[in-house]
Amino acid sequence: MKKIVFTLTLIMMMAFSGLCFASDGSDLNKEQKIAETFMGVFTKEQAPEYTVQSKDFSFDEVCHEADLRMYADKKRLKVDEGVEITE
Repeated sequence: MKKIVFTLTLIMMMAFSGLCFASDGSDLNKEQKIAETFMGVFTKEQAPEYTVQSKDFSFDEVCHEADLRMYADKKRLKVDEGVEITE
């Protein structure tokens, strides 16, 4: 008898707590809006278009600038170590 009462009490308690967690009150509005915004990205065209390059953008110039910076860093590190670079 005790097991049946305990089981019924446990079931009723879990059912009531499930109803309380399912409420759509003011506590959940902020989280719900964030979730809707996040899921809206998958269903709508909200992501920006990055398929068009800027007219002033040049990949070769970016690579050349990166090479110059890497070479300058390499020279600085070698000077710090006392090694001479000959190229």
